[in-house]
Amino acid sequence: MGAMGSRAITRHFAVAMLVLVTMAMLIAPLGQLLLVSLRDESAGWTLANYRIVLAGSYYVSSLAATLAFCAITSLIAVGIALPAAWRIGTGGVGSTALRIFCQMNYAFGSIVYGMLILVLFGNAGLIPVAEGILFSSEYSRGFAYTISGLALGYLGFQIPRSALVIAQAIENMDPNLIRAARTLGADRLQIAVMVILPTLRPALSAAFVLTFLMSVGSFGIALLVAKEIAIYPVIIFKEFTGFANFGIASAMAIALCLLVILVLMVLRRNYPDLELFSSQAR
Repeated sequence: MGAMGSRAITRHFAVAMLVLVTMAMLIAPLGQLLLVSLRDESAGWTLANYRIVLAGSYYVSSLAATLAFCAITSLIAVGIALPAAWRIGTGGVGSTALRIFCQMNYAFGSIVYGMLILVLFGNAGLIPVAEGILFSSEYSRGFAYTISGLALGYLGFQIPRSALVIAQAIENMDPNLIRAARTLGADRLQIAVMVILPTLRPALSAAFVLTFLMSVGSFGIALLVAKEIAIYPVIIFKEFTGFANFGIASAMAIALCLLVILVLMVLRRNYPDLELFSSQAR
Protein backbone atom coordinates (compact mmCIF):
# COMPACT_ATOMS: atom_id res chain seq x y z
CA MET A 1 0.00 0.00 0.00
CA GLY A 2 2.87 2.31 0.78
CA ALA A 3 4.40 1.89 -2.69
CA MET A 4 1.00 2.23 -4.38
CA GLY A 5 0.20 5.32 -2.35
CA SER A 6 3.56 6.84 -3.27
CA ARG A 7 2.94 6.21 -6.99
CA ALA A 8 -0.52 7.75 -6.73
CA ILE A 9 0.88 10.85 -5.05
CA THR A 10 3.55 11.10 -7.73
CA ARG A 11 0.93 10.87 -10.50
CA HIS A 12 -1.27 13.49 -8.86
CA PHE A 13 1.72 15.78 -8.41
CA ALA A 14 2.70 15.36 -12.07
CA VAL A 15 -0.86 16.13 -13.20
CA ALA A 16 -0.98 19.20 -10.95
CA MET A 17 2.32 20.47 -12.32
CA LEU A 18 1.11 19.90 -15.88
CA VAL A 19 -2.04 21.91 -15.15
CA LEU A 20 -0.03 24.73 -13.60
CA VAL A 21 2.44 24.86 -16.48
CA THR A 22 -0.39 24.82 -19.02
CA MET A 23 -2.15 27.66 -17.24
CA ALA A 24 1.05 29.67 -16.93
CA MET A 25 2.21 29.21 -20.52
CA LEU A 26 -1.04 28.96 -22.49
CA ILE A 27 -4.28 29.78 -20.70
CA ALA A 28 -3.05 32.89 -18.87
CA PRO A 29 -1.49 34.56 -21.96
CA LEU A 30 -4.52 33.73 -24.10
CA GLY A 31 -6.82 35.08 -21.40
CA GLN A 32 -4.82 38.30 -21.28
CA LEU A 33 -4.96 38.62 -25.06
CA LEU A 34 -8.72 38.08 -24.99
CA LEU A 35 -9.20 40.78 -22.35
CA VAL A 36 -7.05 43.27 -24.26
CA SER A 37 -8.88 42.54 -27.52
CA LEU A 38 -12.27 43.22 -25.90
CA ARG A 39 -11.37 46.51 -24.24
CA ASP A 40 -11.00 50.04 -25.49
CA GLU A 41 -9.52 52.88 -23.50
CA SER A 42 -12.45 55.16 -24.26
CA ALA A 43 -15.40 52.79 -24.83
CA GLY A 44 -14.62 50.07 -22.28
CA TRP A 45 -15.80 46.61 -23.34
CA THR A 46 -16.25 46.46 -27.11
CA LEU A 47 -16.07 44.23 -30.18
CA ALA A 48 -14.72 47.05 -32.35
CA ASN A 49 -11.30 45.44 -32.66
CA TYR A 50 -12.82 42.23 -34.01
CA ARG A 51 -15.01 44.17 -36.45
CA ILE A 52 -11.90 45.87 -37.80
CA VAL A 53 -9.92 42.63 -38.05
CA LEU A 54 -12.70 40.54 -39.58
CA ALA A 55 -14.07 43.21 -41.92
CA GLY A 56 -10.99 45.19 -42.87
CA SER A 57 -9.84 44.28 -46.37
CA TYR A 58 -6.16 44.62 -45.44
CA TYR A 59 -6.36 42.13 -42.58
CA VAL A 60 -8.65 39.68 -44.39
CA SER A 61 -6.58 39.69 -47.58
CA SER A 62 -3.35 39.20 -45.64
CA LEU A 63 -4.86 36.25 -43.76
CA ALA A 64 -6.08 34.68 -47.02
CA ALA A 65 -2.69 35.22 -48.67
CA THR A 66 -0.90 33.73 -45.67
CA LEU A 67 -3.11 30.64 -45.60
CA ALA A 68 -2.68 30.10 -49.35
CA PHE A 69 1.08 30.61 -49.18
CA CYS A 70 1.49 28.23 -46.24
CA ALA A 71 -0.73 25.59 -47.85
CA ILE A 72 1.21 25.67 -51.13
CA THR A 73 4.64 25.56 -49.50
CA SER A 74 3.53 22.79 -47.12
CA LEU A 75 2.28 20.70 -50.04
CA ILE A 76 5.57 21.20 -51.90
CA ALA A 77 7.53 20.37 -48.74
CA VAL A 78 5.71 17.06 -48.28
CA GLY A 79 6.45 16.09 -51.89
CA ILE A 80 10.13 16.98 -51.62
CA ALA A 81 10.45 15.31 -48.20
CA LEU A 82 9.15 11.94 -49.43
CA PRO A 83 12.46 10.64 -50.89
CA ALA A 84 14.38 11.69 -47.76
CA ALA A 85 11.72 10.10 -45.58
CA TRP A 86 11.99 6.87 -47.55
CA ARG A 87 15.75 6.82 -47.05
CA ILE A 88 15.35 7.38 -43.30
CA GLY A 89 12.47 4.96 -42.89
CA THR A 90 14.09 2.10 -44.80
CA GLY A 91 17.49 2.56 -43.15
CA GLY A 92 19.39 3.11 -46.37
CA VAL A 93 22.93 4.43 -46.70
CA GLY A 94 23.28 7.71 -44.84
CA SER A 95 19.89 7.39 -43.14
CA THR A 96 21.31 8.04 -39.67
CA ALA A 97 23.07 11.23 -40.76
CA LEU A 98 19.95 12.34 -42.63
CA ARG A 99 17.76 11.72 -39.58
CA ILE A 100 20.14 13.72 -37.36
CA PHE A 101 20.15 16.56 -39.88
CA CYS A 102 16.35 16.64 -39.90
CA GLN A 103 16.19 16.50 -36.11
CA MET A 104 18.63 19.41 -35.86
CA ASN A 105 15.94 21.46 -37.55
CA TYR A 106 14.01 21.60 -34.29
CA ALA A 107 16.88 23.45 -32.62
CA PHE A 108 16.55 26.45 -34.94
CA GLY A 109 13.84 29.07 -35.01
CA SER A 110 12.48 30.18 -38.34
CA ILE A 111 14.41 33.44 -38.04
CA VAL A 112 17.61 31.43 -38.48
CA TYR A 113 16.42 30.39 -41.93
CA GLY A 114 15.61 34.00 -42.67
CA MET A 115 19.18 34.95 -41.85
CA LEU A 116 20.43 32.10 -44.02
CA ILE A 117 18.38 33.32 -46.98
CA LEU A 118 19.77 36.84 -46.48
CA VAL A 119 23.35 35.56 -46.29
CA LEU A 120 22.89 33.55 -49.48
CA PHE A 121 20.52 35.66 -51.59
CA GLY A 122 20.42 39.13 -50.04
CA ASN A 123 21.59 42.19 -51.94
CA ALA A 124 25.11 41.53 -50.66
CA GLY A 125 24.67 37.77 -50.30
CA LEU A 126 27.20 35.16 -51.30
CA ILE A 127 25.42 34.03 -54.46
CA PRO A 128 24.78 37.54 -55.93
CA VAL A 129 28.37 38.52 -55.17
CA ALA A 130 29.72 35.34 -56.77
CA GLU A 131 27.43 35.86 -59.76
CA GLY A 132 28.72 39.40 -60.20
CA ILE A 133 32.34 38.28 -60.04
CA LEU A 134 31.95 35.28 -62.34
CA PHE A 135 29.35 36.47 -64.84
CA SER A 136 29.15 40.26 -64.33
CA SER A 137 25.36 39.98 -63.87
CA GLU A 138 22.91 40.67 -61.04
CA TYR A 139 20.01 38.34 -61.72
CA SER A 140 20.04 36.81 -58.23
CA ARG A 141 20.44 40.09 -56.38
CA GLY A 142 17.42 40.71 -54.17
CA PHE A 143 16.09 37.17 -54.66
CA ALA A 144 15.72 36.88 -50.88
CA TYR A 145 13.04 39.58 -50.88
CA THR A 146 10.85 37.92 -53.52
CA ILE A 147 8.03 35.53 -52.79
CA SER A 148 10.23 32.74 -54.19
CA GLY A 149 12.95 33.60 -51.68
CA LEU A 150 10.39 33.61 -48.89
CA ALA A 151 9.09 30.21 -50.02
CA LEU A 152 12.64 28.84 -50.08
CA GLY A 153 13.10 29.96 -46.49
CA TYR A 154 9.86 28.29 -45.40
CA LEU A 155 10.78 25.08 -47.19
CA GLY A 156 14.02 25.05 -45.23
CA PHE A 157 12.21 24.18 -42.02
CA GLN A 158 9.15 22.49 -43.53
CA ILE A 159 10.95 19.73 -45.43
CA PRO A 160 12.96 18.19 -42.54
CA ARG A 161 9.97 18.10 -40.21
CA SER A 162 7.74 16.58 -42.87
CA ALA A 163 10.41 13.97 -43.59
CA LEU A 164 10.51 12.82 -39.96
CA VAL A 165 6.72 12.42 -39.79
CA ILE A 166 6.60 10.39 -42.99
CA ALA A 167 9.69 8.35 -42.06
CA GLN A 168 7.96 7.12 -38.91
CA ALA A 169 5.11 5.72 -41.00
CA ILE A 170 7.55 4.11 -43.41
CA GLU A 171 9.29 2.37 -40.51
CA ASN A 172 5.95 0.92 -39.41
CA MET A 173 4.87 -0.13 -42.91
CA ASP A 174 4.46 -3.85 -43.49
CA PRO A 175 7.24 -4.95 -45.92
CA ASN A 176 5.14 -7.92 -46.97
CA LEU A 177 2.93 -5.54 -48.97
CA ILE A 178 5.82 -4.67 -51.25
CA ARG A 179 6.95 -8.30 -51.50
CA ALA A 180 3.45 -9.38 -52.46
CA ALA A 181 3.25 -6.67 -55.12
CA ARG A 182 6.57 -7.81 -56.60
CA THR A 183 5.41 -11.41 -56.57
CA LEU A 184 2.36 -10.35 -58.58
CA GLY A 185 4.63 -8.75 -61.17
CA ALA A 186 4.30 -5.07 -60.27
CA ASP A 187 7.17 -2.82 -61.31
CA ARG A 188 8.63 -0.02 -59.15
CA LEU A 189 6.27 2.65 -60.43
CA GLN A 190 3.22 0.47 -59.86
CA ILE A 191 4.40 -0.40 -56.35
CA ALA A 192 4.93 3.27 -55.54
CA VAL A 193 1.57 4.41 -56.90
CA MET A 194 -0.64 1.47 -55.93
CA VAL A 195 0.97 0.26 -52.68
CA ILE A 196 3.30 2.74 -51.01
CA LEU A 197 1.45 6.02 -51.53
CA PRO A 198 -1.99 4.68 -50.45
CA THR A 199 -0.39 3.12 -47.38
CA LEU A 200 1.36 6.37 -46.49
CA ARG A 201 -1.64 8.60 -47.18
CA PRO A 202 -2.47 9.17 -43.47
CA ALA A 203 1.16 10.07 -42.76
CA LEU A 204 1.36 12.37 -45.77
CA SER A 205 -1.82 14.11 -44.65
CA ALA A 206 -0.51 14.42 -41.09
CA ALA A 207 2.80 15.85 -42.33
CA PHE A 208 0.93 18.40 -44.44
CA VAL A 209 -1.36 19.46 -41.57
CA LEU A 210 1.48 19.76 -39.05
CA THR A 211 3.67 21.68 -41.49
CA PHE A 212 0.82 23.96 -42.49
CA LEU A 213 -0.16 24.81 -38.92
CA MET A 214 3.46 25.40 -37.96
CA SER A 215 3.95 27.68 -40.97
CA VAL A 216 0.83 29.73 -40.27
CA GLY A 217 2.24 30.76 -36.90
CA SER A 218 5.80 31.35 -38.09
CA PHE A 219 6.96 34.91 -38.69
CA GLY A 220 10.75 34.95 -38.24
CA ILE A 221 11.59 34.48 -41.92
CA ALA A 222 8.82 36.76 -43.14
CA LEU A 223 9.86 39.47 -40.69
CA LEU A 224 13.25 39.63 -42.38
CA VAL A 225 12.55 39.04 -46.07
CA ALA A 226 8.81 39.31 -46.87
CA LYS A 227 8.32 42.25 -49.23
CA GLU A 228 5.88 40.95 -51.86
CA ILE A 229 3.32 39.37 -49.53
CA ALA A 230 1.81 40.42 -46.21
CA ILE A 231 2.26 37.55 -43.75
CA TYR A 232 -0.40 37.62 -41.02
CA PRO A 233 1.85 36.94 -37.98
CA VAL A 234 4.20 39.70 -39.14
CA ILE A 235 1.29 42.13 -39.25
CA ILE A 236 0.39 41.11 -35.70
CA PHE A 237 3.98 41.76 -34.65
CA LYS A 238 4.07 45.17 -36.32
CA GLU A 239 0.69 46.19 -34.94
CA PHE A 240 1.91 45.34 -31.45
CA THR A 241 5.48 46.64 -31.50
CA GLY A 242 5.43 49.24 -34.27
CA PHE A 243 2.06 50.95 -33.89
CA ALA A 244 1.15 49.98 -30.32
CA ASN A 245 -2.30 48.86 -31.49
CA PHE A 246 -2.57 46.33 -28.70
CA GLY A 247 -6.30 45.75 -29.15
CA ILE A 248 -5.99 45.10 -32.89
CA ALA A 249 -2.94 42.87 -32.45
CA SER A 250 -4.67 40.89 -29.70
CA ALA A 251 -7.82 40.46 -31.78
CA MET A 252 -5.74 39.25 -34.72
CA ALA A 253 -3.91 36.76 -32.51
CA ILE A 254 -7.15 35.42 -31.04
CA ALA A 255 -8.68 35.15 -34.53
CA LEU A 256 -5.65 33.21 -35.78
CA CYS A 257 -5.76 30.92 -32.75
CA LEU A 258 -9.47 30.21 -33.22
CA LEU A 259 -8.90 29.54 -36.92
CA VAL A 260 -6.23 26.94 -36.15
CA ILE A 261 -8.48 25.29 -33.55
CA LEU A 262 -11.35 25.25 -36.04
CA VAL A 263 -9.15 23.61 -38.69
CA LEU A 264 -8.10 20.93 -36.21
CA MET A 265 -11.69 20.29 -35.13
CA VAL A 266 -12.89 19.94 -38.73
CA LEU A 267 -10.03 17.58 -39.57
CA ARG A 268 -10.60 15.50 -36.46
CA ARG A 269 -14.32 15.18 -37.20
CA ASN A 270 -14.03 14.41 -40.91
CA TYR A 271 -10.76 12.47 -40.89
CA PRO A 272 -10.60 10.56 -37.58
CA ASP A 273 -8.12 8.08 -39.04
CA LEU A 274 -5.62 10.82 -39.78
CA GLU A 275 -2.35 9.83 -38.11
CA LEU A 276 -2.25 13.22 -36.44
CA PHE A 277 -5.22 12.20 -34.26
CA SER A 278 -4.63 8.48 -34.02
CA SER A 279 -4.25 7.19 -30.49
CA GLN A 280 -1.76 4.68 -31.85
CA ALA A 281 0.48 7.33 -33.37
CA ARG A 282 3.79 7.51 -31.55
